[in-house]
Amino acid sequence: MSPLRRLLPFAALLLPALTLAANVRQFTPQGQIDQQTRATAVFNTDMVPLGKPDAAAPFNVVCGKVGGKGRWGDARTWSYQLDRALQPGERCEFQIKPNLKAANGEAVTQALYQFFAAGPWPRSISPSAGSTIEEDQGFLITTNSPLNRASIEKNVWCEADGVGNRIPIRLLPDSTRKEMLASQSRKDDPTILALTCNESLPSGAKMRLVWGKDVATSNGIKSSRDSLFQYKVRAPFRATVSCERERANAPCSPLSDLRLEFSTAIDAKLGMSIKLITPEGARSPSPRGREEEKESTLSEIRFKKPLPQNAELRIELPAGIKDETGRALQNASNFPLKMRTGNLPPLAKFPGSFGIVEQKEGGVLPVTLRQIEAPVAVASQQVNSQRLTDDAKVIATMRELAKFEQQTKKVKLKKETGVEDYEDPYYARELSYLKNKSGISRRSIPKPGGSAEFEVIGIPLEKPGFHVVEIESRMLGAGLLASPKPMYVRTTVLNTNLAVHFKR
Repeated sequence: MSPLRRLLPFAALLLPALTLAANVRQFTPQGQIDQQTRATAVFNTDMVPLGKPDAAAPFNVVCGKVGGKGRWGDARTWSYQLDRALQPGERCEFQIKPNLKAANGEAVTQALYQFFAAGPWPRSISPSAGSTIEEDQGFLITTNSPLNRASIEKNVWCEADGVGNRIPIRLLPDSTRKEMLASQSRKDDPTILALTCNESLPSGAKMRLVWGKDVATSNGIKSSRDSLFQYKVRAPFRATVSCERERANAPCSPLSDLRLEFSTAIDAKLGMSIKLITPEGARSPSPRGREEEKESTLSEIRFKKPLPQNAELRIELPAGIKDETGRALQNASNFPLKMRTGNLPPLAKFPGSFGIVEQKEGGVLPVTLRQIEAPVAVASQQVNSQRLTDDAKVIATMRELAKFEQQTKKVKLKKETGVEDYEDPYYARELSYLKNKSGISRRSIPKPGGSAEFEVIGIPLEKPGFHVVEIESRMLGAGLLASPKPMYVRTTVLNTNLAVHFKR
């Protein structure tokens, strides 16, 4: 037998011993800690008899000036309770005692475990990082130890987009600090700082509060690295006016509300004193709702429709208007703000996307019209109808038309923030469904009241059956589309002698 084969049985006998050597299976905490006051060691085998919590400690413990006491929780778990949390710069070492043996007599593998308290750093900040803050925001910072005041003022600073230099911080008086704590229902604690940036931050800017690496504790221990806490300064106090328009850059529609919105809330009484000056006289904002009346502030007022047609309007604000935090209106120079309303918008409206009319009553489909071509412009107004009598064709047409109406188109939309891609959901009104269909009848429909008149006229369908009816109007397109082109309005209708009426 070879020497190697003779050694194999002895190696196999040694493996269990190597695997089962007594050791510490887990020790917590280790490395940098924050406020922890208990260390726990778990062994892989029994170390003491059960019921002996005061048995000899397995470690030599060195924690500087911090005292503590150890005890066994069970045969394998030992814990050490510190008298207090470590201060920045303090550390603890736990060294397995020489010649330590487990309950079964096995020697315990030597090991050293350490943990330490880092240099001073913010345990918490109010408001929390990522919040929207005010231009003169005050911060409450809870630290892990008392700090050197001079090192804070030197090594903590603010940064803001658009400001090329560091903005120093200013520690707030103790009375202010206590007021801030009380406003948050927090107890006083000497480790809580109150500070603010020494300059007003620019509205709408991103800012950073920097905790520098050289901030020091009262005993001289310094932070090990810079820490950044990012915020967004609230938007400036501005007032914006909005209304419905037929298209971009068009005057306000007389059929829309006029809304005045503030980026931050103002006193409600002040807001309700704002006036809209019209050729018919001054208007006050619409009354607030019952729940809104309970609020002392508001951020929006409305002047209800209808507005005077084709008129110049003017919004007048009270002098020196400010928001609830005392900020002056950034765009106050825009007021009194003048604007115009247009004429009533063009209209061609069927009662719905589908209807039923009775043949014996004339088979007349009503349509409401305003500001579209009168008979004098017959060539530019067309009414198309398609009759279908086969049920399968009717169903197929309804499905095809529903799909046709869902067409969209990508367009560029200009906003204050730039140009954005926008999916136009109304693209189908620029297209004719009946353009390339066969068997289409075309006719001109008189408009007795003339182009501008608001009136309901009837489109005679004549023959029974299912009809697709489509109106084409250039005046609709000029008024409602982004660029002048014909616009199409359509509906479907069943002209029948079979009808049921419910009477009460």
